[in-house]
Amino acid sequence: MSRYRLLPTPAQKTVLRDHCAHARYVWNLAVEQYRYWRPGRAGAPGYLEQCRQLTEARAEHPWLAAGSQTVQQQALRDFAQAMAGFYDPQNPADKAPGRVERIKPHFTSQRCSACGHVDADSRESQARFVCTACGFACNADVNAARNIAAGHAVTARGGDGAARPVNREPQLLASLTGRE
Repeated sequence: MSRYRLLPTPAQKTVLRDHCAHARYVWNLAVEQYRYWRPGRAGAPGYLEQCRQLTEARAEHPWLAAGSQTVQQQALRDFAQAMAGFYDPQNPADKAPGRVERIKPHFTSQRCSACGHVDADSRESQARFVCTACGFACNADVNAARNIAAGHAVTARGGDGAARPVNREPQLLASLTGRE
């Protein structure tokens, strides 16, 4: 697999930020429409109706029309897919409102960064990690961060921690962004 890194010019960064802002705006409108729905009301508009509404909104608002319609429609497609997945009973990530389940890939905060032993009982509390095998103790977040830095992460984006997931969003190196 090849990886590419974008190093946009300042002008390109501005355009990319605008694309992101427009996509976020369109996504938030879709969320607002969905939240407005209540039993007894007609259902929230679907993807095709939202695309029709997007066309109208672009005609009314030049700042929105200045952005990429493809990017804005993709935000609506992503929203429709997220809603379909959320309510699909066959989807293992299905979470009905009010229902919280603990996922069983172990968490990085259950692996000892000193000896590698994995045990849920090593988490004494939300903040305290004490390894049941070697007795190593530290803040649970620090322990998890050490595991992630060492490449032992089990990720939510499809990776097992050994190899980086294909769908991981690229991150700029601190040296390229000017932040260190």
